[in-house]
Parts: sequence; C-alpha cells; structure tokens
Amino acid sequence: MLYRGAVQSSRNKFYTEKKIYEFTPEGFRMESESSNAKVQWSDVQRVIINKHGIFLIIFSNAGHLFPQRFLEGKDGIRKMVLQYTSPQSRKKSKSKFLLKLGLYLLIFLVTVGIVQFYISRNLG
Repeated sequence: MLYRGAVQSSRNKFYTEKKIYEFTPEGFRMESESSNAKVQWSDVQRVIINKHGIFLIIFSNAGHLFPQRFLEGKDGIRKMVLQYTSPQSRKKSKSKFLLKLGLYLLIFLVTVGIVQFYISRNLG
C-alpha cells in the first residue's frame, strides 16, 4: 500500500510542477500551474526547523516543506519564519515512540498473562 501510494503521489501533477513562493511580513504565497495559495503567518500551527530545511504545518493534513537547498542564500526566509510565527509553534515535541512502544508491550504482556492463566486453569 505504501508503494502504491508513493507511485500515485509521483503521478500527481501538483507534486511535480514548479512552484513559486513569495514571502512577506504578512505571510507567504505559493503559485503553480494548477493552484494558488496564500497563507498568513498566524495560520501556521507548527514549525519544524532542522538541518534538512523548514516545514510549516498549516492544518493537520497540510503543510509546506522548504528543503535546505531552497533556503541556501535566502537567510531572510528563515528570519521571517522565526520572527512572524508564534514561539509556541516552534516548541520541540518529545518523541512519543518510546511511550507507545512501552504501552503496546504492556498490553501484550497482560494479554499473554491472561491467556496463560485461563489455559492453565482449563488444563489443571
């Protein structure tokens, strides 16, 4: 399913066409052949900045990714993102992987214990 999804995404015209971005103190605008979008800085819910680039999350299922190669020589964009987005959107979140792993392991062990308990009662 993952492979099929990647193949379908690669065929999507929106992902393959050239996009032009314009950054202003009010927000940024993205223009392409098939769509136009204008985003206010206040609409940015989360900002992820790392060595690979900047990812601006707008909704739970929408965002804009600016790779490091796009940002090279454009320090104004990074400064604008830091200046105009809220500090709360830039907080680093803790990884939930270990918490989920521990929870699943606990559920698995409890389930195995219950099954073994009933098996031992029925055999004995």
